[in-house]
Amino acid sequence: MKNVLILALMFLLCGCHTDKDVTEVDSTVCDDRFDIQAVFLHYSDGTPVILTEYKIINTQTGENIELRKYTGIENGNYWITDDGFKDDFFEKEVELEFIGRIGNEIVVKERYLFSASECHVYLLKGNKEILINKD
Repeated sequence: MKNVLILALMFLLCGCHTDKDVTEVDSTVCDDRFDIQAVFLHYSDGTPVILTEYKIINTQTGENIELRKYTGIENGNYWITDDGFKDDFFEKEVELEFIGRIGNEIVVKERYLFSASECHVYLLKGNKEILINKD
């Protein structure tokens, strides 16, 4: 029995190696949550602002960011970015500008700064709630 134990231990030790060329596996474990970064627009009485049009522009490239079609019509929340951009934003600071119109009038123009980890896009700077004045 003692010989079997020694033999098993030898096989186990022979299977181990300390090769410096072996690539380490990334140990980051992400959850399955899909985060959305949005802004809530409302009037002073608390009712949501319903924009007729809005766009998101990457201020560094001038590109219009195409997002999933989420309009915020029901509750005044407007999608700015989401985890679908985590690879683009990873370890960078990306400035996006949110521009919203009611008819021909721009009622909101707000800049945001985002970054991303291996798992999620997150807000560095910007207002998540904006009060719009009714005229």
